[in-house]
Amino acid sequence: MVSENNAFGFADESVVHFSASVGKVLKDNYEKYLSLMTEEEKAEVDLWIEQVSDNRFLEYQTYLMNPMAILFAHKEGKQETKLPKHWRIRYGSADEHTSFTIGYNVALALWANGLDVDYAMVWDMPHGDELEGKSTGTFTEWVESLLK
Repeated sequence: MVSENNAFGFADESVVHFSASVGKVLKDNYEKYLSLMTEEEKAEVDLWIEQVSDNRFLEYQTYLMNPMAILFAHKEGKQETKLPKHWRIRYGSADEHTSFTIGYNVALALWANGLDVDYAMVWDMPHGDELEGKSTGTFTEWVESLLK
């Protein structure tokens, strides 16, 4: 499984905790921070600033991580991709990582696009526990129901 904290970064790095906005702060305040950095840290910051300054990769990654931008662009006819007809969204009410409103907002945007959405909040389960289908059935059962 890919760690959530390497969503921003480059293919040759396993974990990156920065985004383009952090790179801009580092660049804008470089002289101020210079005296606080070791030579190794300075080299890392210099490399990061160079990568995010010369490359739109992080901006595109950030866009891809925002489903709302993609879904609303699709609704307005500005997105050329074809969305799947069927969606299944499960959020645990005890999720410590994400607010349940995130999943519900995605479901609302999908419904606004006229798509079939099987949305459920899984009671008292944390992030990722619904994979076992303890309360709403498994993903495989859902797919099989679509194929009947």
